Amino acid sequence: MIMRCKLLVLVGCVFGLLGIIIPAGAQTIVVTSYPTTPVNARSAVRIGWRIDGLAGGLTHNHVHWAVTPHQVDQQYTSPHDLSAPFQAIITAPTTADAIYFRIHAIVNGRDIYSDVYTILVIPAPPGGGGGQRVATPQFDPPAPGSRFLIPPLMVTISCATPGATIRYTTDGSNPNETSPVYTSPLSITRTTTIKAQAYRDGMQPSAIAVATYTYDPNDRYERDNNLSNPDDRTRASQFQTRSAPPTNPTFPSCNPGEGERIQLRSIHPASDPDWVKFTFSPEARRMVIALTDHPEGPEEPPSVDQLWDEREVRDPVTRLWRVVPQQIRFQDNEQGVVSGTAGRIRYYYKPNLQPTGNRSDSERSQAYSFRVTASGSLEAYLLAVGTLPIKETDFYEKIVTERADAAPGAVAILRIGNTPDLVHIRSLVPTGDVDWAWILINRTPRQVAFMYVILPGATGTIAIEIYGPDGIDPTKRRYSQSVRLNGNSTVHSSAVNLTEPGVYYFRVSADASTIVPAYILKVIEVE
Repeated sequence: MIMRCKLLVLVGCVFGLLGIIIPAGAQTIVVTSYPTTPVNARSAVRIGWRIDGLAGGLTHNHVHWAVTPHQVDQQYTSPHDLSAPFQAIITAPTTADAIYFRIHAIVNGRDIYSDVYTILVIPAPPGGGGGQRVATPQFDPPAPGSRFLIPPLMVTISCATPGATIRYTTDGSNPNETSPVYTSPLSITRTTTIKAQAYRDGMQPSAIAVATYTYDPNDRYERDNNLSNPDDRTRASQFQTRSAPPTNPTFPSCNPGEGERIQLRSIHPASDPDWVKFTFSPEARRMVIALTDHPEGPEEPPSVDQLWDEREVRDPVTRLWRVVPQQIRFQDNEQGVVSGTAGRIRYYYKPNLQPTGNRSDSERSQAYSFRVTASGSLEAYLLAVGTLPIKETDFYEKIVTERADAAPGAVAILRIGNTPDLVHIRSLVPTGDVDWAWILINRTPRQVAFMYVILPGATGTIAIEIYGPDGIDPTKRRYSQSVRLNGNSTVHSSAVNLTEPGVYYFRVSADASTIVPAYILKVIEVE
């Protein structure tokens, strides 16, 4: 009995290799593809076939298989494949040394079968294994845990293993060999969990990748609370100072000041504008609002269409205070949109505003508020606000007196990555001042792009230099350029290749005749 069984298997293998078929009436099943070399245990095994002479009703069409030849009809694939090209995927068993299969179809009520074929299996070693595994699918944009979205969001799934087939689900279930095949980006319009698994013949299926995209119309700073009244300034969110990043252990004094103010925000829906409130310190006079595109957001930044002074006026009779807000207009030379290697920036600049909390006998300014609007919903944009004092350089560092070869004094950090610390609002006051900023790169990008936007009122010449990694001696200078200023807004942008991880220093300096009341610095990593 054993010998006849082995002979039957051998004959089946030869028939499969030679393409010999067994007719069944007017229809004939032809097995067109299956692995002819041994496959690993737990790998995906793909089988293909066709039915010659097919006419009429096809009601059954699948693979029967087992790990012994006399039980070949013990298991079968589901669901039935009723449309060409016909194929099925089975998972190779863990301990058996072969798979025996044949195709079963019912055409016009009549059973037809293919020959029996054999696929050799390399059993899994004790304790696991079983051959090489397909690489885990990756999502773009990535979603570690969850990711805020504004619909529709197009999600791409890829696999690093050549020739792998990706199957996915969106109903929370785990994918398997019968799940939909990924062929094009998925359009996500609501909170959705995508699970994906990749398959390739002769290899173990990949681990299941999971990504959750969460629909939440509220941004992290302000709820959707102005839908009924877009002009309601009372719902403005206070622009708070961010907590300081960790200091650089190599330079213990490297710690940004209290003015590091930047927020990653969104506008959704478009009918709900963002209202933002801020205050001035007693020494501040100049105010800068910078709105810029973010890697997760659109290329066009939103705009500010209203600026209000929340002024209180004392009644001369009752001596009581009441709020009498006054709208402030931006002049043409106090606003603009600029473009460069680091993206687009829309800026608003008021060179002389009254400090908040400044009391007089008749009136005082309590706060300022402004409204951010867009033509449509914005998933992400960066908002930076700077209130610059008269007597000091900026909130990022105090006045630094240095020699040309001196180490940086108080140094401000810009981060490279997914954090929003990509923008500084600063000034070069008094004349002869030097500003330092630095970025810490933990991996080597291809390029880092930067933009210096010099706001109106600046005259003279500034020098822009980049040093690193981990030093500012002349041998580590990566970039050097002089920029002439003419009183109008000036943009200087470029990109520099940084080939080693480490700390890189941005230095901007001015001679004794140069005045730069305010400028914006933006740095990003180029993909």
